[in-house]
Amino acid sequence: DSNVGGYFGPLMKFSGFDALEIQGKAKQEVIVFIDGQKGLIRIEAAPLEPLDSHVLAEILTHNYAEDEADLLAFTSAVVSLRQEHAVFRRRRFFAGDAAHGGQSSLGDIEWFSSDGTEMDENDWQNGYARTLMAFLNGDAIPEPDPRGERILDSDFLFLFNAHSEPVNFALPPAQYGVGWRVRLDTTVAEPSNVSDQDWIASTSHAVAGRSMVVLESEPAAKN
Repeated sequence: DSNVGGYFGPLMKFSGFDALEIQGKAKQEVIVFIDGQKGLIRIEAAPLEPLDSHVLAEILTHNYAEDEADLLAFTSAVVSLRQEHAVFRRRRFFAGDAAHGGQSSLGDIEWFSSDGTEMDENDWQNGYARTLMAFLNGDAIPEPDPRGERILDSDFLFLFNAHSEPVNFALPPAQYGVGWRVRLDTTVAEPSNVSDQDWIASTSHAVAGRSMVVLESEPAAKN
């Protein structure tokens, strides 16, 4: 892909590989196939490729790319979520200290470690952290609506896991939300509105490696 103007380096990184070392020389032309989602690397004999690199790119995409229906479904879910909730369409975001994720006395955003505690200075200075949670407060949107009235929305909780393995996340205490439901999960195309887990304050849940989960507060459970 890099030979036809692609993004081999960044795509390698997104797949979870920091480097790729290949030793020796093949007797014939080969294709190195890397699947970051499944953690697979295969070296296969190359077919008789056309000289036109753009035609080659189309052939390789047809041979190796998976159906993009899931990607389309997930993208549609993201767009719909933004359209449904004003907390994602604010004109101004997080006027607090940029060094601490925009936190301020307004309380429109809070940051948590994967153990459910608020991030402290050591957490902010930890250059090796692979997990965190971000809380968006639907009751702390500073801008009014077009009629000048206060905007109220659901609260949202983002669970980020940049580690290669699953990590257990403890949800924040009940003051941030008693019950939650899954709205997005980057490991599935369309998460069901009825989760097989009870996402309750202070409970622990596994989040897959290199993934993100978005939770919305349950209306009846919001304090």
